[in-house]
Amino acid sequence: MTEGVYDGSTLFTVIDIEGSLQGLKIGESSGIDDLCKENIICAHPPVIVYLKILFNTLCTHGFVPDAFGQGVTISVIKDRLGDSSSVSDYRPITPRPVISKIFEYCVVHKFEHLFYTESIAVWFSERFVLF
Repeated sequence: MTEGVYDGSTLFTVIDIEGSLQGLKIGESSGIDDLCKENIICAHPPVIVYLKILFNTLCTHGFVPDAFGQGVTISVIKDRLGDSSSVSDYRPITPRPVISKIFEYCVVHKFEHLFYTESIAVWFSERFVLF
């Protein structure tokens, strides 16, 4: 790689992908792609290498698939002892595709020093850390 010029092949490493994968919680529901963390962990090791190639290619071309932002919203009851017929006793969750979560963790970890956050976001992120 020429000094100061990014060639697109080394932004994310296998170690970045594995670290991001470890940041995900076990047992979460799968996204619209029907994949969860356990599917990636139990897959053959080259899957991590393919994800590295995919993520570096996405960054090289400045493109993220539309499917990374797709999801199905599910209503989850807040209080099982409360009034289940009341709309206010439900909260929405939208499971996202696991590949997009891994990509997001990689980007956040690699570029967190470039992100500006307001004080409330800093307070939140100090208590609920991604990694």
